[in-house]
Amino acid sequence: MSCGFIGQQGSPPARNPDGAPFATGRLVGIPAGAPTTRITLYFPRLLADGSLGLSAAQREVPTNGLPRAAIEALVDGPDGDERAADYEYPLSPRTQVVSFEVRDRIATVEFGPELARVRGRPFSELAYWSIVYTLTGLDGVDGITLVKDGVSLEEFGYPPVRIPGVAGRAAAPGWIRPI
Repeated sequence: MSCGFIGQQGSPPARNPDGAPFATGRLVGIPAGAPTTRITLYFPRLLADGSLGLSAAQREVPTNGLPRAAIEALVDGPDGDERAADYEYPLSPRTQVVSFEVRDRIATVEFGPELARVRGRPFSELAYWSIVYTLTGLDGVDGITLVKDGVSLEEFGYPPVRIPGVAGRAAAPGWIRPI
């Protein structure tokens, strides 16, 4: 299940509990001396048994840019080591974050038209829940909502997958939960 993207090469990865690489992330595009925070991103991944699931990867992002920097790092996708371990891009790397805000512990995200490129089942579901897990792993975010033109989305991907108006980790189906 390769998409043909070329990632960045890094140091040898650490390991997940299943023995697969657990990327340690690298500082990319962050000015020298800028304060950073290590966060966990969740990517769709082809697992050893041939099924799809979510797996974690670590990144350093600008502290001043959190939590928006987390969603932008997710859009940037897996690095070369993660790609070699079958981590997948949840969204097109060309996806733009049009707006982002956190209010009352709910992150509201609007993506550009590139979001329409999320296709296939169960991949669409994994892509959606990768956004939920990544953002709700941050302090101050308990749920997310996706909007388009100011209206909360009810479906995601193609074929359309029904999504909650506001979703947190507890709403994720059991098969989605990261390993």
